[in-house]
Amino acid sequence: MEKDFQKLNNLAKTCVQSEAPHCVAACPMHVDIKALCRAVATGDFTAGRRLLEKTLPFAGLICRVCEAPCTGRCLRNTLDSSVQVRALERACMDRGGAPQTTGEWPEKQERVAVVGSGPAGLYAAATLLQKGYSVALFESADALGGSLRGDDRVRDVLAGELQAIATAQTMCNIVVGQDVSVDDLLGQFDAVCLCWGRGQGAEKPEDFDAFTFQHKEKKNLFCAGCMLGGNYTQAIYAAESGQRAARSIERVFQKVSVSAARTGEGVYDSKLYTNLAEEPSVQPLPLADDGTFSAGDAQSEAARCLQCQCLECTKNCTYLQHYKQYSGSAIRPIIKNINIMTGWGTRDANNFIYDCALCGLCGSCCPVDIDLGGVNLPAREFMWETHILPPAVHAFPLRDMEYSVDDMRLARNQQGFEQSRYALFTGCQLPASMPASVEKLYAHLAQSLDGGVGLLTGCCGAPAIWAGREEQAAAVRGTLRADWEALGRPELIVACPGCYKVLNETLPDIPLRFVAEVLAGHLPAGAGVAPGQYAYHDPCTSRHYAGLQQSGRQLAAACGAQVAELPQHREHTVCCGYGGLQYHVNQPLARKTTGARISQSPLPYVTSCSNCRDFFATGGKTCLHLLELVFGAEESKGSSPFAEIDFSKRRAQRRALNRRLLKAFWGETVREEDAGVTVIISDALREKLNRQHILEDDVVNTLQKAEASGRRMLEKATGHHVAYHREGYVTFWFEYTLEAGRVVLQNAYSHRMQIVEKV
Repeated sequence: MEKDFQKLNNLAKTCVQSEAPHCVAACPMHVDIKALCRAVATGDFTAGRRLLEKTLPFAGLICRVCEAPCTGRCLRNTLDSSVQVRALERACMDRGGAPQTTGEWPEKQERVAVVGSGPAGLYAAATLLQKGYSVALFESADALGGSLRGDDRVRDVLAGELQAIATAQTMCNIVVGQDVSVDDLLGQFDAVCLCWGRGQGAEKPEDFDAFTFQHKEKKNLFCAGCMLGGNYTQAIYAAESGQRAARSIERVFQKVSVSAARTGEGVYDSKLYTNLAEEPSVQPLPLADDGTFSAGDAQSEAARCLQCQCLECTKNCTYLQHYKQYSGSAIRPIIKNINIMTGWGTRDANNFIYDCALCGLCGSCCPVDIDLGGVNLPAREFMWETHILPPAVHAFPLRDMEYSVDDMRLARNQQGFEQSRYALFTGCQLPASMPASVEKLYAHLAQSLDGGVGLLTGCCGAPAIWAGREEQAAAVRGTLRADWEALGRPELIVACPGCYKVLNETLPDIPLRFVAEVLAGHLPAGAGVAPGQYAYHDPCTSRHYAGLQQSGRQLAAACGAQVAELPQHREHTVCCGYGGLQYHVNQPLARKTTGARISQSPLPYVTSCSNCRDFFATGGKTCLHLLELVFGAEESKGSSPFAEIDFSKRRAQRRALNRRLLKAFWGETVREEDAGVTVIISDALREKLNRQHILEDDVVNTLQKAEASGRRMLEKATGHHVAYHREGYVTFWFEYTLEAGRVVLQNAYSHRMQIVEKV
């Protein structure tokens, strides 16, 4: 992944959330209009004035004469009309109290002549004075102000505003080009900035660089303002050109590049995206005759500001909301996390990387297609390969995957067939969650389809992929491919959308059909056992598979269900809380993810994914799997489908299903192993076991061995026996008592430390 760091940095730069609002980009001075509106909306005119004075010298002048190009780019124009920014600025200057004093820079030795005292000259002079340079201001008239002197809008404030340049040497009634030449000034001063009117003097706009305003030959000669023509004849553009020319002059004095790293200056186009779909129209209030607002009206007008930002990823993703991040801001911490040298810092983004559902929602919402899962998954892979990712983080789901592949996998041709035209691939979670539906589904397909329907159970390798263990995932794929070839390379009827996605991406030569598509064309008699209205949930793994999405809806409709759409559906669907192994590494976050989804509609849900069904049902939402619309609901508790996330029960259901399938369809009898010891576990303790990913099989095996070998401890304070067992990277501890020939579990916990025994 090292070679991709620059690529990831470049990806982060494409995020539009960091782009300026369109109004700010259109403002030559880049006033923070969002912050200004926030301040005014709360009645804090003082904060608004401070913001303006920080950005704008002569703020009292410019707020009266500014042509307000920001309003032309305001996104409110698409809804009603733009925010009246100039009037809000005026309100801040009129109601924001006394002007704030600014600190003085150390005096510098360089001297600059500024010719002209209109907006461009004033801003050039003020900017240079603020930096500590000596300024001589040349004006052909008898007083400063240039074109502003004849503007009634600023008559009352002009004299006061000019105090900002009181330290400049004022040279009035001097016509540069007649009384003194530009070359004479260049000989007397370290730099000269021409801010006179268009057509004055021998210098032409084309003699100067169009961005830095530096003369192409005389490197200490600059220009600004009306002589440039175009927009620079307008006050706000002229003012900005004076400020920009002053910055260019400072760069010359500092002996650095005049043009480098100046992309944020001047007017530019912003790429910021803001979703206006839910924004109401709010008409502006009328201005008074003098173009001002009352205090209350100014607050109301400022509240119309949309506070433009993107954050489409964060708005839609519980995970990003949980971490208070957006995709663009998260990428660099991820890079730092995996690139930092051991001992040289803290890997603060570990949990952030582990907790992502890898569902693709952020990418589907992002206007520039940044999919954070596409960053987090390679990060996991890199962290595993470089021994940064602790093995215990994903130990349980990988152990469950291995159990599905090594112990629960079936690969059988239909009885009476030497090879299969089709094969049902169940995946690992559907048999654990809905064993009765799997049994009915296989029986129906075997009866309905010609050419033989084989059966493949096991796992597609998704847990290993999500954990960043590509080597393990490849091994699972190798096993699956071998089983598929042994069945005669049939077309796979895939019952799990997650498996469909994995197989389509990793084994593209295997022909696939989704089970809903097959069932829609071969409905069994009596299908449609649960008609009614449902909200359809698209599993996140089907996000980019329109065929899966549509076939699920068609099957539901064929079963008599009336399907309504959730607010986030199809390519914008939301994860249930299991994707990316989120539930196994951060259960509170997974519950938030589940809760966010099930709160989107009061209707019961229907979905094509057993994991989604189970997580929603566990969260209290009535949710049926498509197979339950066809074959009837699984075992019920009261009126709700029974789908609790109980890993021990799910493992037991897989074993029982395998025995039934082998008996019913191949006439094979598999004897259930006798545990040899009965362990009594309370409901509260059973919940703790499940929460900590401790299987009842682990309890039984450990206590059975402890009793048989005598390898146990006695805690005298409680009278509890204590035994431990290490499974992979996790050590389990169990406290128990013996009561009337039975073992009663009293407590259980686990940790990642390994117990080393010395003999």
